[in-house]
Amino acid sequence: MNGTVLPVERLGPGETADDPLLAPRGRYLVGFDGSQASATALRWVTDRARTGTHELVLVGVAEEPDDTGAAAGITPLELARTLGQRAQDLRAHERRLSVSTRLASGDVATGLAQAARPGDVVIVGSDKTGYAQGRLYGFRSIQIAASATGTVVVVPAVDLRMREGVVVGLDDSPAANELVLIAAREAARRRSALLLVHAVPRGSGGDRLATGEHLLARARDAAAEAGEVEVTSHLVQRRPADAILNLSRDRALLVVGRSRRRGLLGVGSTLHELLMNANVPTAVVP
Repeated sequence: MNGTVLPVERLGPGETADDPLLAPRGRYLVGFDGSQASATALRWVTDRARTGTHELVLVGVAEEPDDTGAAAGITPLELARTLGQRAQDLRAHERRLSVSTRLASGDVATGLAQAARPGDVVIVGSDKTGYAQGRLYGFRSIQIAASATGTVVVVPAVDLRMREGVVVGLDDSPAANELVLIAAREAARRRSALLLVHAVPRGSGGDRLATGEHLLARARDAAAEAGEVEVTSHLVQRRPADAILNLSRDRALLVVGRSRRRGLLGVGSTLHELLMNANVPTAVVP
């Protein structure tokens, strides 16, 4: 384990860095259907959106009946009313926010992905049991992570109070340094510590361990571009998903890259396990 403080200019009192998960003109698109999981996601993104000027869009997807003719639960009219009422409440209590709504139809994952423009971030809630209100935002977070071309944030329906710190899960990919920089800017934005995690199989030999240490050293150098951030790194001999879940369970945000090797569900096995067992808001970055 290595700990360093990277000496770059600190943000002044009252200053906030622009959102590292968004492009300059990007929007927050939150999947909302009135369920507990979607309400948790909306609270998370509202806290984030109020510190900037990016638009917040509440997106509801009215699913079409399945092959048996069974309805998906909430009707388009009910969903439109739910979106409109929640947007009205937000405008009344969060006067700095620019809030709009969008109603789509069809498959949830496709509807949310198609609603996003380049530079947007899509935020969805997960109840960790696989479903919310029967069919909407739970297990679907995996499908959404697979379908969207931009960043997706999955927010679990757990108590997120008293959370601090940002974790980034790394593999030896060409985009690792870019991922670290995003996570480091997020840590600087929160004025919190950054934890770098890289996992290798149990019993790995000296060459594999040396490669992992070199990867983390490069990552610490990359983080130096973000600001004055306390950086700690962990090289763990364990399955990646187990290591990341264990080290992120009390943190404010986990940042991971989109799977390079995609399984049947469109994501790799590590990302699949992370999303199905999410205990921290997880940003999946392309």
